[in-house]
Amino acid sequence: MSSSHTDVPLLASSIICVQLTVLFAFVFIYIYIWHVLYFCRVFGAIIFGAMAIGQASQFAPDVGKAKAAAAKIFALFDREPLIDSYSTDGEKPVC
Repeated sequence: MSSSHTDVPLLASSIICVQLTVLFAFVFIYIYIWHVLYFCRVFGAIIFGAMAIGQASQFAPDVGKAKAAAAKIFALFDREPLIDSYSTDGEKPVC
């Protein structure tokens, strides 16, 4: 399985998130001298938060595409048609 060039920034951001998680956890322990149980709770919460941010950031390019598609649809709705279907001018069918 080949990896694409977009996997590299995602991997780098994941590594940075883990490093920041460890740093913040140790800072919290040093400042507040928490019990081991509190450390595990905080560490787990920060890890899960970092993972959620990493997974949500994968959809960032899709958001841009969705905005562009929505702009095209609204431009289509705002377009003035060449034929006015509500006009009473012109020829009328004879029955």
